Amino acid sequence: MIGIIGAMQEEVSALLNKAEITKENKLLDTVFYEGVIEGKEVVILQGGIGKVNSAICVSLLLTNYDIDYVINIGSAGGLKQEQNVGDVVVSNAVAYHDVDLSAFARPQGELPDLPRFITADKGLVKKASQILDGMGIQANVGLIVSGDLFISQENQVSKIKNDFPEALCSEMEAASVGHTCYKYNIPFIITRSLSDVFGKGDSSIQFDEYLKVASEQSARLCIELIKDYKRNIHKWYFIAAADIVFALIIAFVNFKVPDTVMMSLIIYIVVLALLIVSIVRIHGYRLQCRNIKGDLTDEKI
Repeated sequence: MIGIIGAMQEEVSALLNKAEITKENKLLDTVFYEGVIEGKEVVILQGGIGKVNSAICVSLLLTNYDIDYVINIGSAGGLKQEQNVGDVVVSNAVAYHDVDLSAFARPQGELPDLPRFITADKGLVKKASQILDGMGIQANVGLIVSGDLFISQENQVSKIKNDFPEALCSEMEAASVGHTCYKYNIPFIITRSLSDVFGKGDSSIQFDEYLKVASEQSARLCIELIKDYKRNIHKWYFIAAADIVFALIIAFVNFKVPDTVMMSLIIYIVVLALLIVSIVRIHGYRLQCRNIKGDLTDEKI
């Protein structure tokens, strides 16, 4: 099952319109929409604006559902002049731009017992980049920074660029989503479509005008990621089925063709080995999703 979280109604609605919702489950004040997209089970929710809201909702998601990985969709403000409204940014890592423990000799954004840069799942990031290329959209892969601020002032942007020169965009939830997934050991990916770019007009006006467009872009990428997940699942099951059929054929031949006890023993061992391999293959992609997450290091992005 895939967990999908957005901050605002526009972001979530763009995805709900493309999903077949089968059940609504309310936990605290958040509605969890259970359903199917492209034949894959999903849970979609509106996590609300800000770090605390999103962290609470991701915690509820991961404690109440068997989630393989989390996709966090939405919009963000671009920090580079070469960017344009509608561009898509995929996180290779997330960080807090408003955490300041410099009084304790820690770099900006670093919390105790947590990497300064929390890396997204490398496999998901690679797939998202390939999907964007196929869609004819420039894939901007890099650092996304978060804080409980709508960035619209030059001094705010200057501080972020000084503390995180690698940052591609800023918003209010990605780092807390990544933080929560890190604690739960669940792979995640953050995708953001730029609703505004600082220095190219009034950020608040741009945001209102292009939020719907940005939300549609993020939803489109999300659906393509789900399609890719479905294809991989089918690949693993097909290979596993082939293993089982091959094992049954060997067992059948052994019953029909007389041979020595030793030969029968060898054949049964081979059959058992193939069955074990088939079971591993069936769970292979699931194990990959649950156990492989990006290297959570504190290295510079």
